[in-house]
Amino acid sequence: NGSLVCQKRYGDCKDMASILHWMMKLAGVKSHFTWIGTRDLPYQYSELPTPNVDNHMITTYYHNEKPLFLDATGRYATINYPTSMIQGKEALVAIDDQNFKIEKVPVIAADKNQLYDSVGYTLQNSEIVGSGIALMTGYQKVFQNYVLEGLTAEKQSKVVNSLFQKGNNKFNIETFDILNLESKIKPLTFNYSFKLQDYVNEIDNEIYINLNLDRSLLNQTIDLEKRKLPIEHEYLYEDTFVSYFKLPDGVTTSFIPETAAFDHEKFGFSIHYETTESYIKQHKSIYVNTLLLNREDFKPWNEMINQLNDAYREAIILKT
Repeated sequence: NGSLVCQKRYGDCKDMASILHWMMKLAGVKSHFTWIGTRDLPYQYSELPTPNVDNHMITTYYHNEKPLFLDATGRYATINYPTSMIQGKEALVAIDDQNFKIEKVPVIAADKNQLYDSVGYTLQNSEIVGSGIALMTGYQKVFQNYVLEGLTAEKQSKVVNSLFQKGNNKFNIETFDILNLESKIKPLTFNYSFKLQDYVNEIDNEIYINLNLDRSLLNQTIDLEKRKLPIEHEYLYEDTFVSYFKLPDGVTTSFIPETAAFDHEKFGFSIHYETTESYIKQHKSIYVNTLLLNREDFKPWNEMINQLNDAYREAIILKT
């Protein structure tokens, strides 16, 4: 029971569900023990009404008749986010000693799991120097919290450098701050400054620079001959990268790539550019809107990746 779990100060999912249930009862809030299968199991109760369907236990709370699935094993999960491993599964909710109800756990929409990374940079002596701010919400924040939890400043620096690496392996984070690591409501926020060497090519009076400093999903095509099984994603997501390249003095724009985009029900991307007299802005978004890539999705996925790879090769040309 809950008191025993509290005395031991540890437990598995059944223990965690039990202590949460009894704590809510002491607070005068009604909750329900709930059996569920994680996405490791491909079964639903409506298809296979046996204990083989479940390998996990949680607690369910009804708010205005809407079920909220409380998984105490998810340290950073909020009340509106079930743990990612039970998304889309059927839950067997114990209403009382004699009655049960099957509820469907929602799949959290991609726009609730966002990475938004905005940077501004320029050229200084053929070296890129800039700063950025990145925000993470939903499962992107949850999973990054687990990575950063308990790390020393030195190890945090290595994680941040890897997380926001841009351009090539000579990218280096100079300074950084991490905000809202302990908050369950506010976005996980990174403020950082960086330098990038040996990234710009200069030929005669022309400067070639690729504004695709971030290259998510680069070369992530699927081998259609070897891959027979579907590919699982942990959660739906949207990544947005916005960059402002400040034009150096005495430099004009000679070539800007055209807009590139691929739009599919389950995945896609867009990259477009805007120019002013003082800067060039690139806006890039990538989304994955499915938990499972089936074999019939492999070909359009490869089409998207090939188009994305082509767009990543496009550079702007400046004249001095």
